[in-house]
Amino acid sequence: MKIFLASILFLISFHAKSQIEFARLLIENNLEFHFPDDFEEIPVKENPDMYYNYAMKLIGEEFEVRYTIMSLKKLLVDFEESKKDSAIMMLNPNDFHKSMVLATILNISQLQMGKDPMPTISAFSTKAVKEEFGCEYGASAFFEVNSTFSEGYKYCTLIVLHKENVADVYITFLSKKKKAMTEFMLKAFYALRFVEE
Repeated sequence: MKIFLASILFLISFHAKSQIEFARLLIENNLEFHFPDDFEEIPVKENPDMYYNYAMKLIGEEFEVRYTIMSLKKLLVDFEESKKDSAIMMLNPNDFHKSMVLATILNISQLQMGKDPMPTISAFSTKAVKEEFGCEYGASAFFEVNSTFSEGYKYCTLIVLHKENVADVYITFLSKKKKAMTEFMLKAFYALRFVEE
């Protein structure tokens, strides 16, 4: 009984910690989040494929939304420092999302590069992504999943949002049903966006 209670307390503590971290990341990276109707918060599950900060599930459906916020501010400071030392080579953090989106797809789909066809990454229009998400770049990709991260689900739509000099956001929509994916996504599609400082 003591082990069970300790496990429950640990899970509650871990869940509260992830909520606090998510709230902190929202504030630090000029993001606003409006919790959508018909969803419930669920705990973040540790996994070897992709770290995420926050998750919610559509009530009564096998559909989940997960958010990963990657702040660029500290990385940009390191990047500027690296320019002073010719022995250090560092990519501009504003370009990280270009390779991270591919790495994320490979990690959570378990596709083999060069063997399996890669899903299409479709960029949003610059005007639309600025108006709808308050950032300079956005894109999406749809693919089947087969990893620890996606356990219990079959399909994923990955959204990447990039705000210059601020943060990259990766939103994963996970579903068992391909047919209902778009309908379910629309319920939470605009839940998170960048705002002006």
